[in-house]
Amino acid sequence: MHRRWAYYRQLPVTLKALAVVTILAPACVIEAERAGLRYEKAQWKGVGKEELEAREAQLRLHWDSLSQRDKIKDWADRHKFGIIGGSWASSMLIAWAIIQRDP
Repeated sequence: MHRRWAYYRQLPVTLKALAVVTILAPACVIEAERAGLRYEKAQWKGVGKEELEAREAQLRLHWDSLSQRDKIKDWADRHKFGIIGGSWASSMLIAWAIIQRDP
């Protein structure tokens, strides 16, 4: 962005760092949470592991039995906060683009 966008070149280093941290920090936290869940799952042995595998198989069968509309509804229900946040961020980006277009 520094090479192609004059407005970005004019920004102070602190604002550039803020943009990087705003994106990088949540991404690191989310990945750390996922890694922790993978680690916990790897520690299960014996009966606990068998029960987890049986539960996953049951969920997979349930997912396969759903219609396309029900799958979309289920996915949206599980990701509602991401959808809300993404919609808000998209609306802010569109508003910014409209404002920048008309000086």
